[in-house]
Amino acid sequence: MPEKKTTKKARLGHDPFADVFGENETETAVSEAEPETESTTAESTDTQGPLLELPERFTIVCVEELHGQMKELLCSPDEKLQIDSSAVEAVDTAAVQLLYAFHRQARDAGKTLEWKSENDKLARACQGLNLPLRENSA
Repeated sequence: MPEKKTTKKARLGHDPFADVFGENETETAVSEAEPETESTTAESTDTQGPLLELPERFTIVCVEELHGQMKELLCSPDEKLQIDSSAVEAVDTAAVQLLYAFHRQARDAGKTLEWKSENDKLARACQGLNLPLRENSA
């Protein structure tokens, strides 16, 4: 596992994005990040950056696919990334943990996350797990 850039103790048992910025692993991470089903990420033609659309059922069932999409976004040259959580109707701990790890890795990589929409269900789940996702995001 590559050395951490921060001295803060991780809230998760491991970093699911540790391989994204490791030596000689960027190409591997990008090639493995191609989702098997239709992607919910889209490149934006304006200055807003690429968009990650969270699914209606944001649960462990979709974590593997979203993990690939998130890795792809972390490897992109864009400094600004958008998250749309407007469709989320159900959320579980595994999904929130993945989103938190993505948020931390993006921040550590100097990327800015912008939330396109508010979602009370997701906000309550994050608050209940004491995993802040809105710090340093636009």
